[in-house]
Amino acid sequence: MQYLKRYVEAEIEFKMGVAGVVVVLGPKFCGKTTTAKLFAHSLFSLDEKEKIEMAQSDPHMVLSGETPRLVDEWQMAPNLWNVARSEVDSRNDKFGQYIFTGSSTPADMEEIYHSGAGRIAKVMMRPLSLYESLESKGLISLKELFEGKEKVSYINEDYSSKDTAFYICRGGWPLAVNCKDPAKALFITKNYVDVLFDFENSKNKKFRNKKKD
Repeated sequence: MQYLKRYVEAEIEFKMGVAGVVVVLGPKFCGKTTTAKLFAHSLFSLDEKEKIEMAQSDPHMVLSGETPRLVDEWQMAPNLWNVARSEVDSRNDKFGQYIFTGSSTPADMEEIYHSGAGRIAKVMMRPLSLYESLESKGLISLKELFEGKEKVSYINEDYSSKDTAFYICRGGWPLAVNCKDPAKALFITKNYVDVLFDFENSKNKKFRNKKKD
């Protein structure tokens, strides 16, 4: 699958230079882990029950490895937040030690004992913009529009209203963006949404008996 450059890369790189742990947050499926791998020298992913149990019982082992060390889905073992902070405090090199990636599913805050101030920096990542997916020419600045500095005088004749509707429905999910078959790309996004709102298998017990309408 083709990797498309993300603007959040610059923010990750900057915060790795000023914080010991960079936490990349965002919705599932938006490319957090793939982008974070660009900056990591080692990886531990909490994607299996055994690995989660290992992280819960021995978080120091999970954090041991060549740095920057990427821990994927860290919120499955929230105590990693506390241990990473202690690890950063104990090292001579205070910056860029760990990258934590996790979906918007919140960690159990009862197991987190400090804010991470001064050691942990957060980065919010979202799906690909049309400019990142190379489907917009980026000739109009939204920032300047909101500031009243830009006047809309450009019409992109390369795309029809049908194309625009397709991009809206497909979204900026990397797997769908890389799919060249429009019907399959739409199905990828639809399937993602269907699974996202299937609470029967939710990691959070509170939602498992909820039914979607």
